[in-house]
Amino acid sequence: MLSGMTITHITSRCPRLGIIPYTVALLIVGYCIGFLDIETGGGLGTLSQSISLWIAMDPHLLLFAFLPVLLFGDAMSIVWHDFQRTAAQCVLLAGPGVLIGTALMYLVAKYIFPFGWSDFECAAFGSVLAATDPVAVVGLLKEMGASRVLTMQIAGESLLNDGVAIVVWLVFFNFMKGGEAGAEILWSFLRLAAGGCAFGVVCGLVGSRWISLASDRLVHTDSLVQVTLTITVAYVSFFVGENELKVSGVLATIFTALMVSRICKPLLCDKDGLQAIWHTLEFFGNTILFVLCGVFAYTACKKVEWADFAWLGLLDILGNLARGLMIAMLAPLVNLVGGSDVTRTTWRECVVMTWGGLRGAVGLALVLSMRDLLIQQGKEYTANLMVFFISGFATLTLLINATTCSLLLKYLGLTKMAASKKAFSDSLATDERFKAVHQHLGIPVMQQSSILKSIKSSRHHILRRELDMLLEHLEEELGDPSQD
Repeated sequence: MLSGMTITHITSRCPRLGIIPYTVALLIVGYCIGFLDIETGGGLGTLSQSISLWIAMDPHLLLFAFLPVLLFGDAMSIVWHDFQRTAAQCVLLAGPGVLIGTALMYLVAKYIFPFGWSDFECAAFGSVLAATDPVAVVGLLKEMGASRVLTMQIAGESLLNDGVAIVVWLVFFNFMKGGEAGAEILWSFLRLAAGGCAFGVVCGLVGSRWISLASDRLVHTDSLVQVTLTITVAYVSFFVGENELKVSGVLATIFTALMVSRICKPLLCDKDGLQAIWHTLEFFGNTILFVLCGVFAYTACKKVEWADFAWLGLLDILGNLARGLMIAMLAPLVNLVGGSDVTRTTWRECVVMTWGGLRGAVGLALVLSMRDLLIQQGKEYTANLMVFFISGFATLTLLINATTCSLLLKYLGLTKMAASKKAFSDSLATDERFKAVHQHLGIPVMQQSSILKSIKSSRHHILRRELDMLLEHLEEELGDPSQD
């Protein structure tokens, strides 16, 4: 956490360092820690003992400790209006999209890689690679002024496809442990997916009702109750769904958060305070997991052969091509279910969606569970290979895709400001420049004011035109009230 806080503080003060995404910087820190620990033979004292404990940790503990916070926080921060417009598109990309991505990567693992993995191992490997985690890209899209629809398509797809990918992974992981294949595959998928969604809705309704009973702003403890409720319901939905009901805890947590976000925002006593707390929790979770990912990636590099690095480079190329093929196959349907020109996806946005499909902490936690099972089955080299490929692929997408995404957005022209936004952003700077020049020339203050008024009138004309266009767009979306 000290490393993460230092990186955040320094990059906020040094714009040149700010071009490095936060998660990429954490990966580099994790690599350095892993390098120092291994190359010194565990000679870092207490830090080496701590690293050994983290590496030996039960992977399920990572899932149960960090996923509820990260998933619930992401879903709670979604702007419901934007999500509602793109929900069908996100479901299409996260449902059939994950299945297509899993199938394509299964073919890569089965027929291109020379390692002789079993069918279930290849399928589980492909499902792990289908889960995206574009934390760095979504933040970059918001920062650079990209379309809110594009940002929501990428963020919403990532949120939902985590749940679907983990459901697919659980099905094949159970078969790796000796479960029977056949019609059981479809039944397991439906039980995990539908059961997780239904249980999440129930938890969301119960949590929302409780929050509504503690929504009195004049009672100072109600704000504390609401914050505690959101944290508790995130973990309860995940744990009870995953461990007790044997449904998808990930989908349960996501749908719980979506219900709470949809119903409870007007009822919150301290909305800003709640957002700050959840932002801090997400910061803690992402910081620890991405540093840990860097440590695991360096550790895995020491347990494979040099030829495997070439296979990792090929995996990175084929993984990006597979995602691009999946998006190209679904693009016509994505535009069909969009329903309006506002949500229409162009080829430029498809390119960004392909390049922005980063991998991260979810895949790492899943592959660590696979590693323990494979070691128990006497397949230690296969276990090390899978950890190496998953962590290496996540590292390459963060180091290459995340850091070059800003250049891609500029090249494709997806960061152009609207006229109204540009007028607002230029307003203060223009005013200050005119004041400085006029003071330097000795122009009286009254004359300065008249000049600025004439300039602002032209800006107001642009703003009025943009407002008229916005109102026309809203009328198209809401329909004619006279027909209701």
